[in-house]
Amino acid sequence: KNLRALVSRLKQTGAKLIWATSTPVPDQMNSPRSPPNRSATVGLYNEVAAKVMKENEIQVDDLYTLVLPVEARMQKPHDVHFSVEGSEFLAKQVAASIDAALAGPK
Repeated sequence: KNLRALVSRLKQTGAKLIWATSTPVPDQMNSPRSPPNRSATVGLYNEVAAKVMKENEIQVDDLYTLVLPVEARMQKPHDVHFSVEGSEFLAKQVAASIDAALAGPK
């Protein structure tokens, strides 16, 4: 419900909207505040949000799927953050997604 309200409000701005999926979250986090089974929750949140984006014809930048094959190499162990290499990898994808959106349909 909240996401639909946010999307509705953002669409009113006339801006080109792009939604990026949340990246994977390790099951074993360094933080004692991290809830258990958080990795499964991220997948569920991405799934629900993707449905809302599809309903609203909002471009999706699927960072979750992009990261999965390189997660062990690019994401810091037991952390949601990425190495410098991982951050650069994600940045290139995000920039490409923005460039594609600004270029418009071909």
